[in-house]
Amino acid sequence: MTTDTAFPLSQQQLEQWFDAVTFHRAQAYLQAGKVVKLEYKSDLSDISAQVWGAAFTPYRQFINLKNTSDGWQLQNRCTCPVGANCKHVLAVLLRLQRDYQQDKLKLEQQPVRQLNQWFEQVEQSLAPPEDDKDVVLYLLSYGQAGLQLSPRRVRESKKGGYTKGVAIGKYDLVAPTIPHWIEQHDYRLLSYFRAQSLRDLPLLEGDWGYQLLQQLLGSGRCFFSEARYPVTEGPKRPLQFVWQNTAAGQQLSWQLDDADRDFELVYTDPPCYLDTSYYQIGELDTRLSSEQLKLLNKMPPIPQQALLPSISRLQQLFNQTSLPVPSAEGLKQVKSRPRPVLQLKMLPHKAKGRSEPTAVLQFQYAGYLLPLDLNQAQTELEQDGVTVFVKRDRSTEIAALEQLVEVELQKLPALPAPYTEHSAFGVGDGPDNPLLWQPLLDALPQLEQQGWHIARDENFNLDILTGDPYLAVQDNAVGGFALAIQVDIDGTQVPLLPLISQWLRQHGLPDANKPIWLSLPQGKLALPVALIQPFIDTIIELLNPNKPQFSLDLPAYKAALLPPESAKDIQFLNAQRAQRLSSLLHNFNGIPPCETPHGLQASLRDYQLQGLSWLNFLREFGLGGILADDMGLGKTLQTLSLLLSIKQRGELTQPALIVCPTSLLGNWLAEAARFTPQLRVLQVHGNKRQPLFNELADYDVIVTSYPLVVRDHKYYQQQPLSAVILDEAQHIKNAGSQAAKAVRLLKAGFKLALSGTPLENHLGELKSIFDFVLPGLLGNDAHFNQVYRKPIEKHGDTERAHALKARISPFMLRRTKAQVASELPEKTEIVQLLELESDQRNLYESIRLVMETKVRELFVQKGVAASQIQFLDALLKLRQACCDARLVPVEHARSVQSNAKLQWLRDTLPEMLEEGRNILIFSQFASMLTLIEDELTALGISYSKLTGQTKHRQQQIDAFQHGDTRVFLISLKAGGTGLNLTAADTVIHYDPWWNPAAEAQATDRAHRIGQQKAVFVYKLIASNTVEQKVQLLQQHKRQLADQLFAGGKGQPWQGQAEDLLALFSAN
Repeated sequence: MTTDTAFPLSQQQLEQWFDAVTFHRAQAYLQAGKVVKLEYKSDLSDISAQVWGAAFTPYRQFINLKNTSDGWQLQNRCTCPVGANCKHVLAVLLRLQRDYQQDKLKLEQQPVRQLNQWFEQVEQSLAPPEDDKDVVLYLLSYGQAGLQLSPRRVRESKKGGYTKGVAIGKYDLVAPTIPHWIEQHDYRLLSYFRAQSLRDLPLLEGDWGYQLLQQLLGSGRCFFSEARYPVTEGPKRPLQFVWQNTAAGQQLSWQLDDADRDFELVYTDPPCYLDTSYYQIGELDTRLSSEQLKLLNKMPPIPQQALLPSISRLQQLFNQTSLPVPSAEGLKQVKSRPRPVLQLKMLPHKAKGRSEPTAVLQFQYAGYLLPLDLNQAQTELEQDGVTVFVKRDRSTEIAALEQLVEVELQKLPALPAPYTEHSAFGVGDGPDNPLLWQPLLDALPQLEQQGWHIARDENFNLDILTGDPYLAVQDNAVGGFALAIQVDIDGTQVPLLPLISQWLRQHGLPDANKPIWLSLPQGKLALPVALIQPFIDTIIELLNPNKPQFSLDLPAYKAALLPPESAKDIQFLNAQRAQRLSSLLHNFNGIPPCETPHGLQASLRDYQLQGLSWLNFLREFGLGGILADDMGLGKTLQTLSLLLSIKQRGELTQPALIVCPTSLLGNWLAEAARFTPQLRVLQVHGNKRQPLFNELADYDVIVTSYPLVVRDHKYYQQQPLSAVILDEAQHIKNAGSQAAKAVRLLKAGFKLALSGTPLENHLGELKSIFDFVLPGLLGNDAHFNQVYRKPIEKHGDTERAHALKARISPFMLRRTKAQVASELPEKTEIVQLLELESDQRNLYESIRLVMETKVRELFVQKGVAASQIQFLDALLKLRQACCDARLVPVEHARSVQSNAKLQWLRDTLPEMLEEGRNILIFSQFASMLTLIEDELTALGISYSKLTGQTKHRQQQIDAFQHGDTRVFLISLKAGGTGLNLTAADTVIHYDPWWNPAAEAQATDRAHRIGQQKAVFVYKLIASNTVEQKVQLLQQHKRQLADQLFAGGKGQPWQGQAEDLLALFSAN
């Protein structure tokens, strides 16, 4: 079939391809039916067929039709002698044309044909029923195998009733269509019967037999036997078993409730009976299945000598029903209404490993106390040599069970021995909560009125105590304070810490919204979780289960965790120091100022003096904190000022440890040497650092990196430390990281975190830092997530946000540039010394050694003046190694992975942008700007770029000035003059400009008239490299530096070889 019913080739087209004679012969072949096996694609690009000719086998044709701009093109081949364009090919095309026309005609006639078919169906459906349909009678009979069905085809008699008719055999209904003489309903019933009956037996059995039997009874044409007694539905009758004493032994037989009638068992599910006296079929009241009933009906007599074991075995096999017990010696059956018995005990629970309040449900049958059992109809017991069968009252036991469920009790798993058989109930798997038992306790009087027997053990004590737990605080002689948790019961102070510790070990961390229920001899006490939540971690850590403690010794800073002194749940007993600190923290509104330490080589601005005062306050009271000032506001200077003031007071008796990113090691050394030369500073870094650990005590300050503190923390744990200070503390924002775990192991009297971004993504990062500076302030992770993080982050809960801010505000100081703008100078220059990582350092050193040797040889051979170009080229390679290994055209530079300056940008740019800064990044290397461009793209930061190749210069400038982009990459040549970028407030010199005038000119792109903000200028200098040496050269030997790097303005290039070679030295 084709997709288009119109044949694409016209008669005229065919006549152009074939002559008249060929046409005449091809039409004769078509009419003779010689075209066979025609196959083709819908687009006619591939047509194949076979045509009978003069040969013994048909010729084969292969035709291709292609529609082009010039019309249809024909390509064909035939296996006949002619080979192509023959009568056989034309006959195939004519056959194809005819097929298309026939298909078109069918499509045109199809709607009318479908409509006619619909009318025929409607006429057939609405036609009156034919009078010649027969009637199906359902004749039942009962044989040895059970109830049988014999359907019969009859007609209604004119005299009333039905004709004799004929039996319907199994082959009468096998035709694919429904015979005309039978109604559809009867056809379905008989088809179902034939499909379900096995072995061609006409038995009605099982669940399908029951369903079919209901249909037969409902038809009004169900009769018994050939006499055709109408069968009707009878009432439900109870099935009973009795034992009869026969010569062969005890015989089990069954009976129904009417001895005047004759009954037969019908083995359907549910089982039924056939009343052959009044021809009724009804359901049996029994828990036995038809199969079980059939087996019991076939049971042979039990000889007297086998009676005892057989009866016991019979009861086990048929435990769903209560079979009678024959009258015989050694056998007894108890039938009585049970009395529910509820025992309230403290029993061991296997899952919890301890005794718990438990309700045990039993039933008193005459003199027998039995556990709840809904699975067996009888319980077998042995008593004084007599086998006793207790008939269970299932309805009474179910009613008692439902009453316990109504008071919210739950069935418990099996208890350990000797309570395995008990039917035990409790209030669930959670911790103790006497309130959950209250519905049962309230219902006990009513249960007793209903006839229940209630037995309550003395140790089953669920009385709820009304005392209010409180915190008792007392100062310690060695600093800090002792904390006890108590309650007053009848004038006696009862310590609760041992009970709390036990509860936490058994149940884990509590739910913040639910009280902890403690078991006291006097009853149950509700302990609010909020009272102990700040101390839970400490309780778990310090309390030994084998040595109960009645109080906790806590450091002074944990006074921040205490409730205010006005709260009813705290008592200060000889705790003036702890009370004063707690009061100060709860009423925190400022700290007395302190003076600038003597000898500090800097002038502290007002906000920096406030920061120093705050740091002194934290240390004095044994607290820790986070200094979270914006970048460039002097967190390093404030920290060094603190250490200097501590030393001048004679309190820096052990060294302070500073941990920072590897790239900032050199910066800390340089800042300390610049501002606080009085401090003895040791840098612990490099592969040869091992001997330094023996010298730690000889220094005031130790500076190391995060990767190394992970490896070396055991040495710092052995060395007493006066302080541990983390720079860029966001490095421990992941509480599970190795760095976070390592620094939390360090012990010191004072802990400080420095970070401009203590919170970057979520509140969990802030908590991780606080877990270092003030462990326990924010509780454990579960408590923090439930009380603060989830409500604030997911639900925007402002109340919880204010509560969190109130808790941490005394311990976190943050000033933004906008807040202290009036104190800032117009331009702040910051030299950022960065330490090269191992592989970048190795690359630099390898180039330095080669260049040093090369320059020395040049100076000897050509002299200093004649070697200027080669000397500057050698310096260029070292400068490129400092910027990025990819700039260095040597093979082994490709394997270098680390980059100190680029890593600084990765860590710092997001922080700066979050502070709202607009940033200019200058580099003398256009290729370096391309690499930085890739990093910005990876970080998702939009930027402008200006180099010598930039075509739309003003478009890039406008995008930055109007705020569309906030980072501007500028090369030395493109940005040296003519720019006015007052939107910028931060300038980063990625590589040092060795011409100070040119560097100042680039900085002035932002620091110009019209600038409303203070400008921060960062100069990235690789520590212990040619960059740092040239910087020092500019400071101390200005004339030589000007000649080297500022251009000699036509003067001869001069300089001492020793000064120039010093730039290539290792130190």
